[in-house]
Amino acid sequence: MENAEEKFRQLKSDLSRHYEKEKYRWLRFCLFDNLDIGDITDPRFIGMFLFNRLHEEGKITPQNVSLLLDIAKVTRLKHAEDLVLQYMKDNNIQNTVNILFPYRKKLFRALKQSEQLDLQRVISHYDLPTETPNIWDAVLQLEIDRDLDDNPEKIKIFASLVGKRSQEELYALGAELTETKMELSSCKGGNKLSPTDEAIKTFLKEQQKGSYKAMNLMESVVFGEQYKVDIADVFTDLTLLQSTKEKPVDHATRRKETKPTSLEDVLQIIKPKSSCKVLITGWWI
Repeated sequence: MENAEEKFRQLKSDLSRHYEKEKYRWLRFCLFDNLDIGDITDPRFIGMFLFNRLHEEGKITPQNVSLLLDIAKVTRLKHAEDLVLQYMKDNNIQNTVNILFPYRKKLFRALKQSEQLDLQRVISHYDLPTETPNIWDAVLQLEIDRDLDDNPEKIKIFASLVGKRSQEELYALGAELTETKMELSSCKGGNKLSPTDEAIKTFLKEQQKGSYKAMNLMESVVFGEQYKVDIADVFTDLTLLQSTKEKPVDHATRRKETKPTSLEDVLQIIKPKSSCKVLITGWWI
Protein backbone atom coordinates (compact mmCIF):
# COMPACT_ATOMS: atom_id res chain seq x y z
CA MET A 1 0.00 0.00 0.00
CA GLU A 2 2.83 2.38 0.87
CA ASN A 3 4.46 1.69 -2.49
CA ALA A 4 1.21 2.45 -4.34
CA GLU A 5 0.73 5.67 -2.40
CA GLU A 6 4.31 6.72 -3.13
CA LYS A 7 3.87 6.11 -6.87
CA PHE A 8 0.66 8.11 -6.80
CA ARG A 9 2.33 10.96 -4.93
CA GLN A 10 5.11 10.97 -7.54
CA LEU A 11 2.53 11.12 -10.36
CA LYS A 12 0.91 14.18 -8.78
CA SER A 13 4.29 15.82 -8.28
CA ASP A 14 5.38 15.17 -11.88
CA LEU A 15 2.07 16.43 -13.26
CA SER A 16 2.22 19.61 -11.20
CA ARG A 17 5.40 20.62 -13.04
CA HIS A 18 3.45 20.57 -16.30
CA TYR A 19 0.81 22.93 -14.91
CA GLU A 20 2.78 25.99 -13.90
CA LYS A 21 2.25 29.70 -14.63
CA GLU A 22 -0.24 30.08 -17.51
CA LYS A 23 -0.95 26.36 -17.61
CA TYR A 24 -1.91 26.48 -13.94
CA ARG A 25 -4.83 28.67 -15.01
CA TRP A 26 -5.82 25.95 -17.49
CA LEU A 27 -5.81 23.41 -14.67
CA ARG A 28 -7.80 25.69 -12.42
CA PHE A 29 -10.38 26.23 -15.17
CA CYS A 30 -10.75 22.48 -15.76
CA LEU A 31 -11.26 21.80 -12.05
CA PHE A 32 -13.88 24.50 -11.46
CA ASP A 33 -16.69 21.90 -11.20
CA ASN A 34 -14.69 19.51 -9.01
CA LEU A 35 -13.36 21.68 -6.17
CA ASP A 36 -14.66 24.39 -3.87
CA ILE A 37 -14.19 28.01 -4.88
CA GLY A 38 -11.83 28.48 -1.95
CA ASP A 39 -9.52 25.81 -3.37
CA ILE A 40 -9.74 27.16 -6.93
CA THR A 41 -8.81 30.67 -5.80
CA ASP A 42 -6.14 29.59 -3.29
CA PRO A 43 -3.24 32.06 -3.43
CA ARG A 44 -0.59 29.33 -3.35
CA PHE A 45 -0.99 29.02 -7.11
CA ILE A 46 0.52 25.49 -7.09
CA GLY A 47 -0.76 22.56 -9.10
CA MET A 48 0.28 20.06 -6.40
CA PHE A 49 -2.10 21.75 -3.96
CA LEU A 50 -5.04 21.23 -6.32
CA PHE A 51 -4.09 17.60 -6.97
CA ASN A 52 -3.84 16.95 -3.23
CA ARG A 53 -7.26 18.50 -2.68
CA LEU A 54 -8.71 16.24 -5.38
CA HIS A 55 -7.18 13.26 -3.58
CA GLU A 56 -8.58 14.37 -0.23
CA GLU A 57 -12.03 14.79 -1.77
CA GLY A 58 -11.86 11.32 -3.34
CA LYS A 59 -12.00 12.69 -6.89
CA ILE A 60 -8.74 10.90 -7.70
CA THR A 61 -7.17 7.86 -6.00
CA PRO A 62 -4.19 5.59 -6.70
CA GLN A 63 -6.57 3.34 -8.67
CA ASN A 64 -8.72 6.06 -10.27
CA VAL A 65 -6.93 8.70 -12.33
CA SER A 66 -9.64 9.23 -14.96
CA LEU A 67 -9.96 12.92 -14.11
CA LEU A 68 -6.20 13.47 -14.50
CA LEU A 69 -6.20 11.80 -17.91
CA ASP A 70 -9.22 13.79 -19.04
CA ILE A 71 -7.55 17.08 -18.06
CA ALA A 72 -4.33 16.15 -19.86
CA LYS A 73 -6.29 15.36 -23.03
CA VAL A 74 -8.39 18.53 -22.88
CA THR A 75 -5.37 20.78 -22.31
CA ARG A 76 -3.45 18.85 -24.99
CA LEU A 77 -0.31 18.54 -22.92
CA LYS A 78 1.22 15.43 -24.47
CA HIS A 79 3.85 14.93 -21.78
CA ALA A 80 1.21 15.12 -19.03
CA GLU A 81 -0.98 12.63 -20.88
CA ASP A 82 1.97 10.27 -21.35
CA LEU A 83 2.71 10.44 -17.61
CA VAL A 84 -0.83 9.40 -16.69
CA LEU A 85 -0.99 6.68 -19.34
CA GLN A 86 2.34 5.21 -18.20
CA TYR A 87 1.14 5.25 -14.58
CA MET A 88 -2.04 3.43 -15.62
CA LYS A 89 -0.05 0.86 -17.57
CA ASP A 90 2.37 0.23 -14.70
CA ASN A 91 -0.50 -0.23 -12.25
CA ASN A 92 -2.82 -2.20 -14.56
CA ILE A 93 -5.52 0.51 -14.54
CA GLN A 94 -8.08 0.73 -17.33
CA ASN A 95 -9.88 3.92 -18.27
CA THR A 96 -12.89 4.43 -20.54
CA VAL A 97 -14.60 7.28 -18.71
CA ASN A 98 -14.65 11.02 -19.44
CA ILE A 99 -15.15 13.11 -16.33
CA LEU A 100 -15.17 16.73 -17.51
CA PHE A 101 -18.48 18.03 -18.83
CA PRO A 102 -18.64 18.75 -22.59
CA TYR A 103 -19.48 22.38 -21.75
CA ARG A 104 -16.13 22.83 -20.01
CA LYS A 105 -14.14 21.06 -22.70
CA LYS A 106 -15.59 23.16 -25.52
CA LEU A 107 -15.34 26.40 -23.57
CA PHE A 108 -11.66 25.62 -22.94
CA ARG A 109 -11.01 25.25 -26.67
CA ALA A 110 -12.74 28.56 -27.36
CA LEU A 111 -10.77 30.35 -24.64
CA LYS A 112 -7.47 28.97 -25.92
CA GLN A 113 -8.15 30.75 -29.21
CA SER A 114 -8.97 34.01 -27.41
CA GLU A 115 -6.12 34.15 -24.92
CA GLN A 116 -4.68 37.37 -26.36
CA LEU A 117 -7.87 38.83 -27.83
CA ASP A 118 -10.64 41.16 -26.68
CA LEU A 119 -9.82 41.06 -22.98
CA GLN A 120 -10.66 44.74 -22.60
CA ARG A 121 -14.10 44.26 -24.14
CA VAL A 122 -14.84 41.48 -21.64
CA ILE A 123 -13.56 43.59 -18.72
CA SER A 124 -15.62 46.57 -19.80
CA HIS A 125 -18.86 44.68 -20.45
CA TYR A 126 -18.85 42.77 -17.16
CA ASP A 127 -17.33 45.62 -15.12
CA LEU A 128 -14.37 43.51 -14.01
CA PRO A 129 -11.30 45.04 -12.33
CA THR A 130 -9.18 46.84 -14.92
CA GLU A 131 -6.06 45.04 -13.68
CA THR A 132 -7.49 41.62 -14.65
CA PRO A 133 -4.38 40.15 -16.34
CA ASN A 134 -5.78 37.60 -18.78
CA ILE A 135 -8.89 35.93 -20.17
CA TRP A 136 -8.55 32.96 -17.78
CA ASP A 137 -8.72 35.15 -14.67
CA ALA A 138 -11.61 37.04 -16.25
CA VAL A 139 -13.59 33.86 -16.92
CA LEU A 140 -12.86 32.57 -13.42
CA GLN A 141 -14.48 35.68 -11.95
CA LEU A 142 -17.40 35.44 -14.38
CA GLU A 143 -18.05 31.83 -13.35
CA ILE A 144 -17.80 32.70 -9.66
CA ASP A 145 -20.33 35.52 -10.20
CA ARG A 146 -22.52 33.22 -12.33
CA ASP A 147 -22.25 35.59 -15.27
CA LEU A 148 -20.98 32.67 -17.35
CA ASP A 149 -22.09 29.05 -17.11
CA ASP A 150 -23.87 26.48 -19.27
CA ASN A 151 -26.78 28.85 -19.88
CA PRO A 152 -26.99 29.30 -23.69
CA GLU A 153 -27.95 32.99 -23.41
CA LYS A 154 -24.96 33.77 -21.20
CA ILE A 155 -22.67 31.98 -23.63
CA LYS A 156 -24.14 33.95 -26.54
CA ILE A 157 -23.44 37.25 -24.78
CA PHE A 158 -19.89 36.19 -23.94
CA ALA A 159 -19.31 35.01 -27.51
CA SER A 160 -20.19 38.46 -28.86
CA LEU A 161 -17.24 39.93 -26.93
CA VAL A 162 -14.43 37.62 -28.06
CA GLY A 163 -12.57 37.16 -31.31
CA LYS A 164 -14.05 35.61 -34.42
CA ARG A 165 -11.88 32.51 -34.03
CA SER A 166 -13.71 31.69 -30.79
CA GLN A 167 -17.21 32.83 -31.73
CA GLU A 168 -18.00 29.87 -33.98
CA GLU A 169 -17.03 27.42 -31.24
CA LEU A 170 -19.03 29.30 -28.61
CA TYR A 171 -22.14 29.71 -30.75
CA ALA A 172 -22.05 25.98 -31.54
CA LEU A 173 -21.75 25.25 -27.82
CA GLY A 174 -24.73 27.49 -27.06
CA ALA A 175 -26.84 25.77 -29.73
CA GLU A 176 -25.90 22.34 -28.36
CA LEU A 177 -26.82 23.34 -24.80
CA THR A 178 -30.14 24.75 -26.01
CA GLU A 179 -30.95 21.45 -27.71
CA THR A 180 -29.99 19.52 -24.56
CA LYS A 181 -32.25 21.67 -22.38
CA MET A 182 -35.13 21.10 -24.81
CA GLU A 183 -34.56 17.35 -24.60
CA LEU A 184 -34.60 17.53 -20.81
CA SER A 185 -37.87 19.47 -20.85
CA SER A 186 -39.46 16.89 -23.14
CA CYS A 187 -38.52 13.98 -20.90
CA LYS A 188 -39.71 15.45 -17.59
CA GLY A 189 -41.91 12.93 -15.84
CA GLY A 190 -40.48 10.10 -17.94
CA ASN A 191 -37.68 7.60 -17.39
CA LYS A 192 -35.11 9.18 -19.73
CA LEU A 193 -31.93 10.27 -18.00
CA SER A 194 -30.39 13.69 -18.41
CA PRO A 195 -26.95 13.80 -20.10
CA THR A 196 -25.32 14.44 -16.72
CA ASP A 197 -27.14 11.52 -15.06
CA GLU A 198 -26.30 9.31 -18.04
CA ALA A 199 -22.60 10.22 -17.69
CA ILE A 200 -22.69 9.44 -13.95
CA LYS A 201 -24.45 6.14 -14.62
CA THR A 202 -21.86 5.19 -17.24
CA PHE A 203 -19.01 6.11 -14.91
CA LEU A 204 -20.39 4.01 -12.04
CA LYS A 205 -21.05 1.01 -14.28
CA GLU A 206 -17.52 1.22 -15.70
CA GLN A 207 -16.11 1.37 -12.18
CA GLN A 208 -18.14 -1.70 -11.22
CA LYS A 209 -17.06 -3.56 -14.33
CA GLY A 210 -13.46 -2.79 -13.44
CA SER A 211 -13.96 -4.50 -10.07
CA TYR A 212 -15.14 -7.65 -11.82
CA LYS A 213 -12.76 -7.56 -14.79
CA ALA A 214 -10.85 -10.67 -13.64
CA MET A 215 -13.97 -12.79 -13.03
CA ASN A 216 -16.54 -14.49 -15.20
CA LEU A 217 -18.82 -15.68 -12.40
CA MET A 218 -19.74 -14.32 -9.01
CA GLU A 219 -21.15 -15.99 -5.93
CA SER A 220 -24.64 -14.97 -4.91
CA VAL A 221 -24.64 -14.65 -1.13
CA VAL A 222 -28.32 -15.50 -0.79
CA PHE A 223 -28.02 -18.90 -2.48
CA GLY A 224 -24.71 -19.95 -0.98
CA GLU A 225 -21.36 -21.20 -2.20
CA GLN A 226 -22.62 -23.71 -4.78
CA TYR A 227 -24.77 -21.24 -6.70
CA LYS A 228 -23.06 -19.07 -9.33
CA VAL A 229 -24.51 -16.16 -11.32
CA ASP A 230 -23.13 -15.13 -14.69
CA ILE A 231 -21.29 -11.86 -14.30
CA ALA A 232 -23.40 -10.27 -17.07
CA ASP A 233 -26.45 -10.50 -14.81
CA VAL A 234 -24.79 -8.18 -12.30
CA PHE A 235 -25.06 -5.16 -14.60
CA THR A 236 -28.78 -4.45 -14.50
CA ASP A 237 -30.48 -1.09 -14.91
CA LEU A 238 -32.26 -0.25 -11.68
CA THR A 239 -35.67 1.38 -11.33
CA LEU A 240 -37.11 2.65 -8.06
CA LEU A 241 -39.79 0.43 -6.56
CA GLN A 242 -43.45 1.37 -6.52
CA SER A 243 -44.99 1.75 -3.09
CA THR A 244 -48.44 0.20 -2.85
CA LYS A 245 -51.44 0.48 -0.60
CA GLU A 246 -54.77 -1.23 -0.82
CA LYS A 247 -57.88 0.86 -1.13
CA PRO A 248 -61.35 -0.77 -0.73
CA VAL A 249 -63.66 -0.35 -3.69
CA ASP A 250 -66.57 -2.39 -2.33
CA HIS A 251 -67.06 -5.34 -0.03
CA ALA A 252 -66.06 -7.87 -2.68
CA THR A 253 -63.11 -6.27 -4.43
CA ARG A 254 -59.99 -4.38 -3.45
CA ARG A 255 -57.81 -2.19 -5.65
CA LYS A 256 -54.12 -1.33 -5.37
CA GLU A 257 -52.99 2.25 -5.82
CA THR A 258 -49.33 2.91 -6.63
CA LYS A 259 -47.08 5.92 -6.54
CA PRO A 260 -43.33 6.25 -7.17
CA THR A 261 -41.11 5.54 -4.19
CA SER A 262 -38.55 8.30 -3.69
CA LEU A 263 -34.86 7.56 -3.25
CA GLU A 264 -35.06 9.09 0.23
CA ASP A 265 -37.75 6.55 1.19
CA VAL A 266 -35.55 3.71 -0.06
CA LEU A 267 -32.54 5.02 1.87
CA GLN A 268 -34.60 5.17 5.04
CA ILE A 269 -35.28 1.47 4.59
CA ILE A 270 -31.67 0.60 3.80
CA LYS A 271 -29.84 2.65 6.45
CA PRO A 272 -31.08 0.85 9.60
CA LYS A 273 -30.52 -2.60 8.08
CA SER A 274 -27.28 -4.56 8.38
CA SER A 275 -28.00 -5.89 4.89
CA CYS A 276 -30.57 -5.09 2.23
CA LYS A 277 -31.72 -7.17 -0.74
CA VAL A 278 -33.59 -5.84 -3.75
CA LEU A 279 -35.58 -8.08 -6.08
CA ILE A 280 -34.97 -7.20 -9.73
CA THR A 281 -36.81 -9.20 -12.41
CA GLY A 282 -36.64 -12.35 -10.33
CA TRP A 283 -33.06 -12.09 -9.01
CA TRP A 284 -32.13 -11.27 -5.44
CA ILE A 285 -28.98 -9.19 -5.29
